[in-house]
Amino acid sequence: MSDEAAILAPDNERYKVLLADLRAIVASGQGRAAAAINAAVIATYWRIGERIVQAEQAGQFRAAYGARTLALLGRALSLEYGRGFAETSLRAMRQFYLTYPITSAVRSELTWTYYGILMRLDQDRRDFYEGLAVSGRWSSRQLEREINSMLYERAAHSRRSAALAGTLPAQGETMMRGCSPHPFQLGHHELHRVRR
Repeated sequence: MSDEAAILAPDNERYKVLLADLRAIVASGQGRAAAAINAAVIATYWRIGERIVQAEQAGQFRAAYGARTLALLGRALSLEYGRGFAETSLRAMRQFYLTYPITSAVRSELTWTYYGILMRLDQDRRDFYEGLAVSGRWSSRQLEREINSMLYERAAHSRRSAALAGTLPAQGETMMRGCSPHPFQLGHHELHRVRR
């Protein structure tokens, strides 16, 4: 057997080390790509929300025509960019900007799914759950569960907050396990959109 064949043989230890190294490089690249994509998506949605609010405040579309204008914009953008830009999505982006009017308050650790959940809450509850979701590295499902279990209310009424803290999920327990916040996959030399 030649040296080259020995190196590439699957039962060779050098091959296994090389394969493990390459897998780590790919995984690292995918993680960085996903984080960059998430940051770009969040920034884009925030800017769209900002632009819609600016148009409303400038009187570019009045109350009676506002809903119709968003519907028309949603239809046009959906045809061009997909259903992620439909009227309901534009309304969510508008709400995103109104909820987080200072762009630096937007957390890069959270995806659009998290913001969709958090925007439904009042300011105090939103701050509470947002901080825990980031520090605890919760998945969006874990965030929903904690909101539904009324963790904020239990913590506010608990005289033994240290005991309550012990019931929280451990750091990193569920964050992004088995789910991708955005359907992109790092392929050979480019990003490919994954069909779901």
